[in-house]
Amino acid sequence: MPHGKKQLKPDIIFVSLKSADKIPWAFVPSYSLGTAYIIAYLEKHGIPAAQLTSGVPMTTGELADSILTLSPRAVGFTVYDTDYCFARIMSRTLKEADPGLIIAAGGPAATFADDLIMKDTEDIDYCIRGEGEITVYELLKAIRENRPVGNIKGITFRESSKIRRNEDRAPVSGGGSGSELDILPSPYLNGILPEGPDFGIYTSRGCAYSCSFCAPTLGRKVRYHSVDRVIGELKLINSLDTGGRRKTVTIHDSCFSFNTGRARDLCRRIKGENIKLDLVCETRIDRLDGETLALLKDAGFCQIDVGFETAVPRLLKKIKKVRACGEGLAPEIEYVAKTRENIRLARDRGINIAMNLITGLPGATREEDLSSVDFIKGLDIDTYFHLCFVPYTGSELFGNLLEEGRISPSSYILPYQYRHDYDIGSLSQLENSWQYYVKSDRIRKHIVSSLTGPVTERQAPVLLEDPGAVTEKDTEWMEKTVPAFSLLGFKGKRAAEYLELNAGMLSRANLPFIGCFSLAEKKGRGRSVVYDVSFRGAFTVQHGYSSFDMGTLTVIPFSARGTAGPSSGRGPRGSFRLYSLKTQKDMAEFAGFLERSLSGNGVVLEGEMAACDTAFINECMWRSRECPALYLGRAVLGKNGDIRSCPGGPRIGGTGDDAKTLGQNMKKKQEALAVERGCADCPADSYCPKCALSPPGYCGIMRSGHGVKSFFLLLDILRKIRVLSRPGRSSRVKASFHPGHVKITNGKRKYIYDAATGDIFAADSL
Repeated sequence: MPHGKKQLKPDIIFVSLKSADKIPWAFVPSYSLGTAYIIAYLEKHGIPAAQLTSGVPMTTGELADSILTLSPRAVGFTVYDTDYCFARIMSRTLKEADPGLIIAAGGPAATFADDLIMKDTEDIDYCIRGEGEITVYELLKAIRENRPVGNIKGITFRESSKIRRNEDRAPVSGGGSGSELDILPSPYLNGILPEGPDFGIYTSRGCAYSCSFCAPTLGRKVRYHSVDRVIGELKLINSLDTGGRRKTVTIHDSCFSFNTGRARDLCRRIKGENIKLDLVCETRIDRLDGETLALLKDAGFCQIDVGFETAVPRLLKKIKKVRACGEGLAPEIEYVAKTRENIRLARDRGINIAMNLITGLPGATREEDLSSVDFIKGLDIDTYFHLCFVPYTGSELFGNLLEEGRISPSSYILPYQYRHDYDIGSLSQLENSWQYYVKSDRIRKHIVSSLTGPVTERQAPVLLEDPGAVTEKDTEWMEKTVPAFSLLGFKGKRAAEYLELNAGMLSRANLPFIGCFSLAEKKGRGRSVVYDVSFRGAFTVQHGYSSFDMGTLTVIPFSARGTAGPSSGRGPRGSFRLYSLKTQKDMAEFAGFLERSLSGNGVVLEGEMAACDTAFINECMWRSRECPALYLGRAVLGKNGDIRSCPGGPRIGGTGDDAKTLGQNMKKKQEALAVERGCADCPADSYCPKCALSPPGYCGIMRSGHGVKSFFLLLDILRKIRVLSRPGRSSRVKASFHPGHVKITNGKRKYIYDAATGDIFAADSL
């Protein structure tokens, strides 16, 4: 939906991607604070604008349709190195539909790789370099008035057959010292708001440091909003109704406490104004002290995100983390010592700390990076981000490595490929690593959904069963029907081989996949089937999960569940299991299990069923309101371009059919089955998805009431709890279902699930 102050026909639609926390592995068009600043500036000067937001993944075609129905003059994409391929694909799709549409790219990649982007993507007309408010306004005004753009600072554009780069625009600055940014209208105070309960603000722009791995998008000089302006925004957010959910505000300054005195004054004002928000800030660990931390705690700061990078003084000096130049290592040694001390002070005051660690920096050895991991282990912090070095365009290290010939464009052009000095995948991550234990859980959950069905999510991955080489017709079909930035899976005995065979071609085909996985089948014990699971990220090495073994996934007949060992461990290399319900014996066992587990308005799970990773093959046949194949929420691509509804499901068409035709074909099959089964007279008709794969006894269980749906809803809640909070193992889970919410007791921990929003809260946080 368009997100702006007024519902007028916009001159420009902005699109920004961000990870969707409620969807295991997807990126969706989302509210962007930086874009909101530009919209506020444009609307102040009489130019209507909006940003496209969506709560669900969309195909490139759906995104294009959503944009084009608003008939904008222009579309603007926020572009980072890691999502440049999305802008490239969408620009081509939009231009094919409307050749006269103007397309602009902004953000870090457009600022520092403008020439490369313009040469690689002819469908992009302009790159907006640096801060966008004034530049975008002047560009749109010139387009409106049909004037030349040759004198507009901060743009790169095409003039005839040449690419022209106008001079840079100076960073925005007006007013007195300490209020340089107040010249820009506030998105919040002008009604351009995200939905909440998570918000973000800027109190400053720019960074005074010279870290060689970082690109200075907003300049090296720090400019500020006045304290009064910041307090006004926080008071507005504090007053918003978020349905009882506690509001969190992240301050996105590069270094919130760079000016220590100002940070302290702001904390005092927040407390004095009785603003009750959960606050998070980003800063440098060496710009904190005991007094500042105490004031941060009093003001409501619950978490501080710090860019630590490495505990090795030699590497700190090389990346200019502490200082731009100088002899010896004394300042770097002091930085490491101060980090340890300030972490202790923060924890003593009850403030959570999240730290960045960058492994694989140029010249780093495995032993040095291991010492940094050990250093973080000794800090006892809540979370750290185990990152792998990527040379970002615009950074000093990027220029150095390019000159040395050590980097080259990837198959997506951006980000550039870089071969680290050692195998960074061999470096074990700690249990509090966000990438290893949270993101990998989301990846695994999405992989598993290719077998269970999308359940609560709109889209499971497209699954290819023993396809051999993927054809051009296959890729054309996937491009039109698969949501942008989803996963593609290969299943079968030779799945790993096919993943390797096709990965390069898929990345070059402009497909909107963020990664591929394989489910390589092998024989398990008894009637069970075991899959070796591997994952390959398309361009996500900087997050520490570019390519790795995801462990094993075992499918066990429900009637044989007692013969299987327990799931082992979190993270990507654990072993996980799914239950299948195929035979009459499986269904009889399941019916008895449900009868024992369901009581009144509740469900009680014990033993292995209480684990937070329990799942069933084709759960969608029990939980969904309709078959996901009706909207292509599931699809299996087989040999010769055949499309089936799901693994083992009926053929519903081929790669010559669009999503609408495939859904209609599935609808016809369901209608025929409904007549055969007498569904119209069944008491479960209103909530049964009428699965075409229903095993013997399926109809009887569905007719018995909503209890089976409650059971599967609880399983999904438990899986979400696993991702969100890393719960300990429990031998008993109890849930009670109430209008609008579910109460869950998992061992000693209690949670509440909000049915309207899908949010889960620890009961003691309410």
